Amino acid sequence: MGTAVFDDPILLTRDEWPEDEWRRSCESEGKDPASDRVLVTAGVTRTPIGAAHVPPRPLVLLIAAYALADGDMAELVKTLHPNPQESDAQKLSRLLHARKRGHGEDGLVRRAQQVATLVMGGKVGRGTPPPELLPREHNTACHITHRRELGWSWDQICEELAPKGYTRDDVFRLAVLNLSWPEK
Repeated sequence: MGTAVFDDPILLTRDEWPEDEWRRSCESEGKDPASDRVLVTAGVTRTPIGAAHVPPRPLVLLIAAYALADGDMAELVKTLHPNPQESDAQKLSRLLHARKRGHGEDGLVRRAQQVATLVMGGKVGRGTPPPELLPREHNTACHITHRRELGWSWDQICEELAPKGYTRDDVFRLAVLNLSWPEK
């Protein structure tokens, strides 16, 4: 359930309230119940703004952004949950970090990665995404492409990279990526 909380003066209009509540509000403010509008100045005003199974959209977006920014979820639960001791930390963690393989559906972080991939022009589909390319491997893949452009043979490239711990299979796996260093 949502409640708007105001500690500033607020203008109430008669058509928004049942008659008995309107009369009480006017009397508590020392105003004439026959008037169509009353400026409420005393104390804090709480107004119901609706109820739903989920929080209001702006709050959903704010909580999601906080979670994706690696905010302290325990502190957020402590602040927002009506009974923090009853919260389900394991379920919350699963909803944030789940991967399809283990739980049948992706969590918020994985979904955000998919959205970002699409925004950046990548492809998202069924199946396991390719493994991440470590910075060392990324640089080596660019190096392999550069050597191939210079006309080096596979044997020469493999020989050069063997002392750095790369097998022929590693060289082939990185070569097929066809990556280049960024232009200056």
